Amino acid sequence: MVRDWTYLIRVIAEEDGRIHLGQIDTTKFRDVGHCIFEEERVGAHAIFASISDGAVTRQSLHVD
Repeated sequence: MVRDWTYLIRVIAEEDGRIHLGQIDTTKFRDVGHCIFEEERVGAHAIFASISDGAVTRQSLHVD
C-alpha cells in the first residue's frame, strides 16, 4: 500500500471537534509545535483512510 501524505499530524479539528489525521503544508508551517505555542491558526488537509494507505484530500481542517 502506498501512502499519499508526507507530514502527518493527528488533529482535533475546530470545524467539528473530532479527531482527524491531517497533512500539514510545510511551506506555511515549518514547526507545528512552535506555531501552536505562538497561537497561530494551523491548517491541514484531511487524510482519508488510514496511516498506511491514506490519501490527502482537499478538505481543510484547523487545529483546535
